[in-house]
Amino acid sequence: MLLVVDALSKSFGGLKAIQDLSFTIRSGEIHGLIGPNGAGKTTTFNLISGFYKPTSGQIVFDGRDIAGMNIHHIAKLGIVRTFQATTVFKDFTVLQNVVAGRHMHTHYNILTALIRSGADGEFKNERRAIEILDIVGLGNRLHESAASLSHGHQKVLGLAIALAAEPRLLLLDEPFAGMNPEETNRMIELIRKVREHGISIVLVEHDMHAVMSLCDRITVLHFGKFLADGPPDKVVRNEAVIEAYLGGV
Repeated sequence: MLLVVDALSKSFGGLKAIQDLSFTIRSGEIHGLIGPNGAGKTTTFNLISGFYKPTSGQIVFDGRDIAGMNIHHIAKLGIVRTFQATTVFKDFTVLQNVVAGRHMHTHYNILTALIRSGADGEFKNERRAIEILDIVGLGNRLHESAASLSHGHQKVLGLAIALAAEPRLLLLDEPFAGMNPEETNRMIELIRKVREHGISIVLVEHDMHAVMSLCDRITVLHFGKFLADGPPDKVVRNEAVIEAYLGGV
């Protein structure tokens, strides 16, 4: 298993956001993490990626317990996440955005990396950034302002920024939010393409068409607890999932 979440809990004062949660992520799979609003999906992402420290439990990535580890150390081990909101530097060009995402692979910080674009290390970062933009279909828009991109293309750019950090496990938080059907279908194909490059993926998403189309397995949360796990066709027939997630419909 690439990732093992074992008896994970997180409390905020008296609120138990995550309670004794356990599930696994296999190497090479696309795994869905779903549940009603308030189920604890984003909190789980925040725990895995180091934004929160767990109250108890283990998060084991490739045999190493990373629970409570610093965000940057976790990212350097190969776990990278995106966010629900589109997170791009809108005053930067498309290329500059992805170069900024490469900052973990150079000893410069983001600003210095952009200023020192002529340095040998940054030349390599720019070359890799261009390769990534070609993969996601933005290779013909390198020098356009990120602010000029459509919402869908900004979401794709956000994915490219995450890929620039060279993840082994990519956590996608609502990658289809705000997209029209055409944009959603393009993103589905792009996520499949990312998996083909050897990257394992976990996604939190409310678009069930996208989840059912993409995921090899799904884990369902309800009020911060594990509810069900399995292939999509099995999970959608689970009576507890129907009751909790679909309101019994």
